[in-house]
Amino acid sequence: MYRDAAMTYNLPQVIQLAADSLRPGDIILIEQQYSHPTLGLTTVEWWPADFDAIRYAVSRGVIVVEAAGNGNNNLDAAGYNTALTGFPATWRNPFNRANRDSGAVVVGAGNPPPGTHGRNAETGSGEVYTDRARCNFSNFGSMIDVQGWGWEVTTTGYGDLQGGPENEQYTDTFNGTSSASPIVVGTLACLQGILRAYGRIPLTPARAREVLRTTGSPQQAATGRPLTQRIGNRPNLRQLIPLVLQTNTWSGVQFTGSLGANATGRWYTFNWPAHWHVVWTAVPTTPVPGAPQLKIKTQVERASDGFITYWLNVTNLSNRPLNFEGRFTVLGW
Repeated sequence: MYRDAAMTYNLPQVIQLAADSLRPGDIILIEQQYSHPTLGLTTVEWWPADFDAIRYAVSRGVIVVEAAGNGNNNLDAAGYNTALTGFPATWRNPFNRANRDSGAVVVGAGNPPPGTHGRNAETGSGEVYTDRARCNFSNFGSMIDVQGWGWEVTTTGYGDLQGGPENEQYTDTFNGTSSASPIVVGTLACLQGILRAYGRIPLTPARAREVLRTTGSPQQAATGRPLTQRIGNRPNLRQLIPLVLQTNTWSGVQFTGSLGANATGRWYTFNWPAHWHVVWTAVPTTPVPGAPQLKIKTQVERASDGFITYWLNVTNLSNRPLNFEGRFTVLGW
């Protein structure tokens, strides 16, 4: 996150640089939290520059996965509605997605199953594991989409699981929303790879969030950590894979039009889900034998991270006026 020779710390700038280097369907992981002056460790998108950078990445079709933070805070608390000094007058609390929505997938931290690595509780804090219950440090709230393991994660580094040279060290005690969020990234990367292998359109940011919120192993309650402290479900690839590969093919007439001899016209149609694979054709209502009568060129405009607009340029190739139908076929979603 240090962008220049002066080692200037600028997370929003790095997010934008990453987004400019990525393609739709790629993934950015933000393992970062900021300290609110009165409310403690908080999800970074609450700050306007970070929100705008995340929104920029999402608008380019890049999925942003964001750690919720380790402040044990209720992100629905009224205190988050108050802007800090220096925030723009237009700022509104993004933790209420009815105000504004970054489009990120926000990840809370949940307990692993009891017995993981032979432990039924976290050795430092003594927190007793209840599978998929909120970890006692995890932020929570209605805007959190999904959870990952917040304790007992095996990864490289530290050396407590396997020592030796630095490039051979492993740990099985990586923790926090920083361990939970890459688990969700791995889930999404699996899905994107499968979709690519099948020649399908990758998940959009909105679709990624939707499938994570509507599937998975449900959050569980534990003493002092009720279900009202939402961190979401844990991803379940056995549910997710058939869901994202589901196909539903149909066709229809979206509009009708008329063109003079050798003329070109332009039509548009909007609010099409961005994860649908749609083919457009222009068909004369009174076809005649011989050479093609119409030519169609389709342009796609991403109106948002969830919906797209199609611009359709139709050319009459004949020397007489034509009436035609603009037809669509959804090949998969």
